[in-house]
Amino acid sequence: MFVRKNTKQTIDWDERRSLIKESDLITLRLRILALKKSRLYDDSSSADASMVWERVSTGYRIIDLQLNRYLQALHFVLIHFCQTEPLFKVVGLYNDAMSMKAFMNKVFKQMENAISFCALQEGTNDLVGVLVASTFEKSQWLVKKEQGETLRQILLLRNYVVAKAQFYKVTNVDKFVCVDVLCVKPDHQNNGVGTALLRSCVARASYLAAACVGQFTSGAAQTIANRLDFKMLYQLPYEQLSKRKSRFEIFQACYPENYSIACMAVQLSPPKFQLPITFDSTPAKTQRENYEKRRKARRKE
Repeated sequence: MFVRKNTKQTIDWDERRSLIKESDLITLRLRILALKKSRLYDDSSSADASMVWERVSTGYRIIDLQLNRYLQALHFVLIHFCQTEPLFKVVGLYNDAMSMKAFMNKVFKQMENAISFCALQEGTNDLVGVLVASTFEKSQWLVKKEQGETLRQILLLRNYVVAKAQFYKVTNVDKFVCVDVLCVKPDHQNNGVGTALLRSCVARASYLAAACVGQFTSGAAQTIANRLDFKMLYQLPYEQLSKRKSRFEIFQACYPENYSIACMAVQLSPPKFQLPITFDSTPAKTQRENYEKRRKARRKE
């Protein structure tokens, strides 16, 4: 158990259940500190400033995921997503220590793309949903042995669906934003939270890419994607997995609770109104020198 700095909230990682070691968490905290330093933040408040993307009438707001919530969001994903996502649930990824650690690091790396969001309940500020997205790279298709056996099985199936979808050819788009994780707490589902998270992601993605793609493994996630005009590129019914590919037979157990894994995408139009963002033209080397000067000056004070 540890307490996140600058908050009163305590997070119980339950090492026995989640199989995440304290040393792994320390490593992630050091990476967060390194990120703050590399992004040249003068203080923690500037690093943690969040933008509200949407307010849901049922009492929630969607904000972009900032550094101060990385560990909280990661904990949320490991506890809720890993135990409820159909593929993860069937292969028992939650009980595979190596796969859990590999997945944790994978999600953290995706968060570093700064295209992720979280849903907070108004009033309590409780975290009730998380969406993690990243720019899609072909290197994501690589499956390594050290990732853990259960995670390897999941990645092989997801990569198979991506290959069949051929979205590079179908959409004729070179750059994608990929929805990697979409998760809402069970007792807050059916309140528009998932839809608001994905809608915020699409809005943000329109500034970065020409299309947004996702592999949606549950009927609920596919319904949300359909609402936002995602088109089906390829669908693989779980019921047919034993007939098509024997190595994927284990995922047949996702049926009948869920029908299929689907690769879906939506082409994005450039935003009509540009956000009032200004870019500093100062060379990176000069920025680093200025940062070090300010840091030394504060020490003297």
